[in-house]
Amino acid sequence: MATNFGFDPVDQWGSYFISYNSEDAKRVAPIAKIMFEKDIPVWYDRGLIVGRQWEEQIANQIEKCSCVILFATKKLFKRTDSYVRTEYDIATRGQNKKPIIVAFLDSITDRDVHRNNLGWWYELNRIHCIQNADAYKIMSAIGFTSGGSSAMSPQGYNQLGVEYFSGNNGKAQDYAMAVKYFQISAEQGYSWGQYNLGYCYYNGCGVSENHSEAVHYFRLAADQGLADAQNKLGHCYRNGQGVTQNYETAVKYYRLAVDQGHAEAQSVLGWCYEYGLGVKKDISEAIRLYRLGAEQGNIIGQNNLGMCYLYGTGVGQDYNMAVKYFQLAADQGCASAQNNLGYCYKSGYGVSKNFSEAVRYYRLAADQGDDSAQNNLGLCYLNGEGVPQDFTMAVKYFILSAEQGFAEGQFDLAYCYHHGKGVGKNIDEAKRLYRLSADQGDEEAKAALKRLNFWY
Repeated sequence: MATNFGFDPVDQWGSYFISYNSEDAKRVAPIAKIMFEKDIPVWYDRGLIVGRQWEEQIANQIEKCSCVILFATKKLFKRTDSYVRTEYDIATRGQNKKPIIVAFLDSITDRDVHRNNLGWWYELNRIHCIQNADAYKIMSAIGFTSGGSSAMSPQGYNQLGVEYFSGNNGKAQDYAMAVKYFQISAEQGYSWGQYNLGYCYYNGCGVSENHSEAVHYFRLAADQGLADAQNKLGHCYRNGQGVTQNYETAVKYYRLAVDQGHAEAQSVLGWCYEYGLGVKKDISEAIRLYRLGAEQGNIIGQNNLGMCYLYGTGVGQDYNMAVKYFQLAADQGCASAQNNLGYCYKSGYGVSKNFSEAVRYYRLAADQGDDSAQNNLGLCYLNGEGVPQDFTMAVKYFILSAEQGFAEGQFDLAYCYHHGKGVGKNIDEAKRLYRLSADQGDEEAKAALKRLNFWY
């Protein structure tokens, strides 16, 4: 039966989860409402349908909460099959156990324990308990003051950091404040606080960019089994950020995250298998991992699986399947997939040839800074495909691509200087750019240098 406490449950990270027996609802409701009116985010079950989905939804809310407030009576503790007991079990299992406040709606003594054999009370006796609970005793227990809440748990500090980082829940975005609260959470050993602090050091948000410090905090969280941190630590070892580059160690951390079903780690470990980085090259294993990541919606897995279908790597060549996976990733904003989808439209692979659509996807990717897409969009302007021919615009995009060190962008910009298209003819500049491209192995650039009697 639905129970309404007179306000909507607050569904957000860092809320306070109210666990109660339905027959106690009339006693719990006024307490919860006072807390809500004091701006404490309170969540309660207002009538979820009992069953497997009920437990999944409850577990999701407990995962997001800062603290579980368990309302109890003597009668409740005699029952071993209550929903409150299930919620207690969820809150105390796994790595990130939640703080629990037991709010007794009446008084219970040691004599009551022995006389009534109150079972799991012995477990709860180690958790903060309040006799004859009311709203103000509970607010005191969670550190509430008239000026606001002072989070009583590392989860709460982390959530406060998340709110400042994202500018959510009425807070102005403030990376420095986010770092402050992530630091408090991390120092209390909370894995997500450690990870988020590492993320700030990794990206220079609220602190100076420092990959060594990022690795330190990622490692702390990874050692507690946090899959996101294991994946990020794998990235650091793969790219040599904050540590000496080591593909074998990168693979070690990716595997740890993959064992927990982490989608990005599945996709990147697949990439390691495709190219033999830190592991023996195994295309079949790469495809398996790409598919696992793609099925969870990971853009790296979707795009890489699309590439395998496009070129027939480890699977039968299938342009329709390539387009399917490129589209899935492109729709999520993946620049590489948008560029690849543009290529399919330009070439008529898996879709009808459509230069206008090609340009649209190239532009989406180019606007995100994708060097290949910038070059491809430049070629569209150079050749008047999908857009009016415009040499000046072509040069604009070739420059953007070339400045990122993209060999084809350097070659195409050199071509423009060589032939005076969109820029003044400048053979010396053309030679310089051809050389940059040739140094990366571009055969067309090497041939162009030979034609200019500049042997490579």
